[in-house]
Amino acid sequence: MRKKTSPDRAPPKEMTAMMLTLAVEPEKMATDWGRVQLQHAVHRCEDCKALMTCRYWLRDPHRDPRAFRDFCPNAGM
Repeated sequence: MRKKTSPDRAPPKEMTAMMLTLAVEPEKMATDWGRVQLQHAVHRCEDCKALMTCRYWLRDPHRDPRAFRDFCPNAGM
């Protein structure tokens, strides 16, 4: 299990990598969704049961660009 993120700490590296991969700007997301919603997304990422699937998907150069929707609890954001 990963260490919990406090409101002042950066999101998990997987969340940051996912945002970069999907061209999501964290600052825009925080503005559009609000800091509270962004912190909820951080906590969902920290508690995610698909951590290994996520890491594999992020490293796979031949990944289906939509497949994250099948395992990411933050896909709806």
